Amino acid sequence: MEVLEMFLWQISPQHAVINFPLADYDSFTLNTPTKLYRDSRVPDDEFSVFNLPNANISATLSNALLSLSNYRYDSLFDYGSQLPDKPGREVISKWYNYLQRRVQPYIEKRNKDRLEKGHLTYPYLLPRWVPNGIQT
Repeated sequence: MEVLEMFLWQISPQHAVINFPLADYDSFTLNTPTKLYRDSRVPDDEFSVFNLPNANISATLSNALLSLSNYRYDSLFDYGSQLPDKPGREVISKWYNYLQRRVQPYIEKRNKDRLEKGHLTYPYLLPRWVPNGIQT
């Protein structure tokens, strides 16, 4: 059972936790420039846009990061009603409803409280954001 739990964590919530913040933060080249370059047009003791990666490198990085972070076709356990097996349908629907009705409001309230105190929120583990698997 522990192996199954670890596997399910890695292909769904862990993917959301690691990759979905990339769209908000890392896909902007100035936040993650891959590396800085020494450019002869810039004095050694100064910094300039010429020290950043060129447009091709920036576009490649943004494309890769957005590929990992933007596709959410579903949410965890949302397929319960489509299962032909009644016991399976009941189990999956039970956990889907638990996530939507109990866990999601709890996280939303916690994020609201954090925002009111001037802290960043963390929406990436909201059940509506967590996919059933990796879809890149």
